[in-house]
Amino acid sequence: MRHLLTTLLSFTIIAFSFAQTSTNSISLAVGPSFPNASFGSMDEYHFTSGFAKTGEHLNICFEHKINTSFALSAMLYGQANPVNAKAFATNFLGDYYSSHNYKFDKGRWLFTGLLVGGSNDIQIFKKQKNLFLNLKSLIGIVYGMGPKFNITPSYSNSYISFSSNSAFGPSYFLSGGLKYNFREKYFLVTNIQYLYVSEIKLNEKTSFNNPRYYPNTDHITPQVSTTNVVVGIGLNL
Repeated sequence: MRHLLTTLLSFTIIAFSFAQTSTNSISLAVGPSFPNASFGSMDEYHFTSGFAKTGEHLNICFEHKINTSFALSAMLYGQANPVNAKAFATNFLGDYYSSHNYKFDKGRWLFTGLLVGGSNDIQIFKKQKNLFLNLKSLIGIVYGMGPKFNITPSYSNSYISFSSNSAFGPSYFLSGGLKYNFREKYFLVTNIQYLYVSEIKLNEKTSFNNPRYYPNTDHITPQVSTTNVVVGIGLNL
């Protein structure tokens, strides 16, 4: 982890040391975040299940051009994915949930990260010099915070309680999409992104008073994987 932090810091210093040249750009992109695989799984018998729903993703990306197509990139991003508390309650409480009223204090998965790497702009058509295929490959470190929520019934003393914790973990990011330059200084971007965060043991403290059998869930180690579809605007500095 120490070597990764040193590499990230060195890369960021080098990238931003070129901030006064005309080959730099900065962009802002937003869009929905769709959970993949176990992160969106509703299976309570696997501690990698995240019970995550579609959320929001936002990133700010700084790039320094090395040549006409390749650039060094540094990205800061934030992401939030709500927890499907109803699915969680259905799995753990079964018929007790479906036949009674429950109060939900909902939580969210929260992530913020710093990623560095490279991007490549490939001209698609010879006659159209403003339209590019934009590809990115980044690695970095992510700070994740688990959800905090309570599910309590209106009729008895059964409940589920999740208390939040947080941790750091390594991550990688791949994206592909289109970039369109207009008015010389401005450009539009649209990308499909794949974000993966290595397993983060968040040590969630889960309390139950539940008449139904349940597995051991003293901690959660989510395999965070999302597909993000974003659009944004950028400025050539």
